[in-house]
Amino acid sequence: MNHPGGVAAPENEAEAVQQTQRVFKSLVSGDVHGSYKTKENVAHWRKRPLFKRSGKNLTFTSGQEAAELLVDEARRRDPYQVDFLQCVQEVSQDVAVTMEGAPKLAWVFKQLMEPERLVTFRVPWTDDNGNARINRGYRIQYSSALGPYHGALRFHPHLSHGAVRMLGWEQTLKNALTGAPLGGSRGGSDFDPSNKSEHEIRRFTNAFMCELVDFIGPGLDTLETDLGVGSSVMAALHDAYRHMDVEGAADANSSLFGACEVFPEASGFGSVYFAQRALEVRGESLQDKRCLISGSGTLARSTALKLIEKGAKPITLSDDSGFIVAENGFVPGDLENIAQIKKSKGSLKEYARLANVQFFGSGSQWEQVKGDIAFPSVIQSEINTDDATLLADNGCLAVFENADRACTPNAQTVLDDRGLLFAPSKAVNCGSVIASTHVGESREEMDKALSERMAELHDEIAETASRYGHPGDLQAGANLLSFIRIANSPMYTTEI
Repeated sequence: MNHPGGVAAPENEAEAVQQTQRVFKSLVSGDVHGSYKTKENVAHWRKRPLFKRSGKNLTFTSGQEAAELLVDEARRRDPYQVDFLQCVQEVSQDVAVTMEGAPKLAWVFKQLMEPERLVTFRVPWTDDNGNARINRGYRIQYSSALGPYHGALRFHPHLSHGAVRMLGWEQTLKNALTGAPLGGSRGGSDFDPSNKSEHEIRRFTNAFMCELVDFIGPGLDTLETDLGVGSSVMAALHDAYRHMDVEGAADANSSLFGACEVFPEASGFGSVYFAQRALEVRGESLQDKRCLISGSGTLARSTALKLIEKGAKPITLSDDSGFIVAENGFVPGDLENIAQIKKSKGSLKEYARLANVQFFGSGSQWEQVKGDIAFPSVIQSEINTDDATLLADNGCLAVFENADRACTPNAQTVLDDRGLLFAPSKAVNCGSVIASTHVGESREEMDKALSERMAELHDEIAETASRYGHPGDLQAGANLLSFIRIANSPMYTTEI
């Protein structure tokens, strides 16, 4: 099978490693404007039409005009994919400055708006009552500019074409941001594992993997966990893959499943390392900070665990039943007990009754609990304008997005206007991507490398933001740095 980006798929794991290393070594490390930042080339690219519509050539004279044309085109082609359009608008505004001196980059952005491949498939399975059920499955292989695809699987009843496209875009930028030689992909299903038996999850994952198997593999497209796909569901997927009639499937190891099996806490730990560095350079620390966390899965619990280690006090967790508050902070034993309850499909309401902690069945922790730092860790848009306003009113200092685009654009505006530090998910939640480049090392080695890289990444983002006129703006810095790294890839330095 050929790699959709034009690179032959490796025949074995050793060749896959060599291929990613070759891609990494070939990346252009210099200024994104490169050798084509000359008056002649700038004029040449600005004379070329970025789009042709109704017989008219649409050109631009500034980076801002280019960004507006790109957003208009995205709206024309996909008017109902609201989440994706928000991504395009946000990133295009931040990177418009790069198109001033290098208008060629508008064509890079134009190509990046369209994924290389989007596969939709039906997943037929049988429930415990013998009823035939059908769910939708997705895999979007968004960009292979930097190397083989890599991205998470999500099982959630609201997953759709538009959501998968937005997630694929975010994963592509996230992977690029880390500096790893990985392209971006994403996928999953509208299957809801939260109310299914273990046998039903097994039957579904077997059916899902039967449809997905032709599009994934070491050196082609590798996986990691996301909402609804925790360690137990990923283990079921791994087991299903091992029984597929695919060369090498029986011997498949973590080379296909990233770091999610050997270091499932990587994303949560990484978010805390990023927060620690972000606060440190601003004269603050995590010590004794009251931290609000949403969710109660692996991501939320591992975030809480590392916060405890760093001297902070995680005081909230949540699930579909409501949220719990531990005024003096959770301890590791609490998190272990919650993990056991969640494993048996219990709720935090049940845990609160057993542990005698405060439980709230309505509202959200953002509006009802005062905290110093927020880690939204569930799903996109979980913090809206009202939540952001209340966080600011209650004295919150910073918001670190653990979940993809956890804050709405308007909420981000409120946080910025009120002076809160805001760090986007593509920067905060890339721990598992970094860890996947260290598979084969011990957990201790992986954790040490993760700690160092997350701190470095914060500084790289902050430096990029300052260099392009956005000092202190971690979102602008992350968008700029990820786009620059993609634009500097061999695909775009040779194809356009």
